[in-house]
Amino acid sequence: MNKADLIIIDESFTKMRDEVKRRIYFLLRRIISERKISFLFGTSNISEAILLSDKIFLMDKNPGRILDSFDIEFDDPLRTDFSDSNEYTEYRERIKTYLTKINPNKIINVSL
Repeated sequence: MNKADLIIIDESFTKMRDEVKRRIYFLLRRIISERKISFLFGTSNISEAILLSDKIFLMDKNPGRILDSFDIEFDDPLRTDFSDSNEYTEYRERIKTYLTKINPNKIINVSL
């Protein structure tokens, strides 16, 4: 991992306790910030995507395709406490609104 240019992680945090997740999120943000290693996260958790990403791609399945993308920018690069911020709320609502428009019958749950 120390010499990697890209690390791919797919739904690795789903079974973890919340406190463990938060500690790992912070550790990953530090690695991204300090070592300039790129990560590609596959997740269905909108909050997790907002916390860990600089860019979010919303994808469709069958066929797999990118529907849209969102650039994510926070004043705090480590995002140590973001869930109460206006930025986080705005990103979450923009993504939820978009997902609701493309699939109005699906219930969208956002939590962290």
